[in-house]
Amino acid sequence: MKKLMLIFLFVIPFCKAADPNESWEYASWNRAVQDIPDLKDAEVLNLNDEHIDAIPDNLDFPHLKVLSLYENDLTAIPRAFRNIEMLFLDGNRIEAIPDDLKLSELTSLSLARNFITEVNPKKLLKQFPKLIWLDLRKNQLTIADLEKLLQAVKEAGRPMKIMATKPNKKSLSKIFL
Repeated sequence: MKKLMLIFLFVIPFCKAADPNESWEYASWNRAVQDIPDLKDAEVLNLNDEHIDAIPDNLDFPHLKVLSLYENDLTAIPRAFRNIEMLFLDGNRIEAIPDDLKLSELTSLSLARNFITEVNPKKLLKQFPKLIWLDLRKNQLTIADLEKLLQAVKEAGRPMKIMATKPNKKSLSKIFL
């Protein structure tokens, strides 16, 4: 029987580089994960509200399927988790969805409460071929951006649930089956 390893981490002391040779860029990530046993075998990792501001691109987590990084200080979507299926990045400082993330196994992506100002629908659908759930609520997208995204999903014939907020703050949820 396959072992499912869940790791939940809640309290980490103020993050700063303890070792003068440690990269300040990734000090918050290093501090957040330093005491987690068997991290490489984790399938689910919850690092919510840990003041993480960057994640190294060269990490190797071959079994990680679900990563939750709510309420951190990230300005970019992590690139290190190639096999990730569910990624929760709500409440960070992310401004864009890059075109080259290579997260081809991703089925769920939550980016609510960030600072995203535009989405390229065709590139988004191409780089996330398995994506079926996308949360873009409380970002800085226009009605035109949302309409383009919904139209692209419809034209692609993809089953997908998209949650977003209109500029007038009313919730918009669209399901294509």
